[in-house]
Amino acid sequence: MQPFASIFINSLENDYECLLDSNKIKSADYIIILGGGYADNINMPASSQLGLYSLARLIEGMRLKKINPNAQLIFSGGTQFNENNTQASLLNKAYLSLINDTNKNILSELPHNTKSEADEAFKLVGKSKLILVTSASHMPRSFYLFNKIGCNVIAAPCDFSVKDLEYYPNFPNGMSIKQTELAIHEYLAILGYKLFD
Repeated sequence: MQPFASIFINSLENDYECLLDSNKIKSADYIIILGGGYADNINMPASSQLGLYSLARLIEGMRLKKINPNAQLIFSGGTQFNENNTQASLLNKAYLSLINDTNKNILSELPHNTKSEADEAFKLVGKSKLILVTSASHMPRSFYLFNKIGCNVIAAPCDFSVKDLEYYPNFPNGMSIKQTELAIHEYLAILGYKLFD
């Protein structure tokens, strides 16, 4: 129920502010966009195959790239099961279908989870300044893992599920269930990494 679901996930989404400082954006060498799900369907354009999380992350990455055209894009994510395309390749295809960019993007196609995305990113860029683009609720876990591996990372959260907290009670609904499920997933994952990693 609201407002409990929004307050629950908002505590995750408020850890990092939107990246609006153009000087900070322009200081980065790379922008990495983490995969957030997709459907491998050759009858759809790449942008339609991306899940909503992936699409929101791609849009944020494009905004940052427009401010810092010198930064190199890294699209991250392997296959979910046994698809023909990786998340990274679909993000790249969708990007190229939306914008005229002749620069060659980096595809990090091996990762299958956030930890392996951090590991591969460090192998690719080392200590170079890296803007990390992912959903706001996913950012605390992602930032922790990228920072822990040694990446010089700047947080760029997007895809906020709570735009404005509303404190009046409401009937249970699908959005509240989704917010609660997402928050529980992230809190358990963070706890798991901190306890067992």
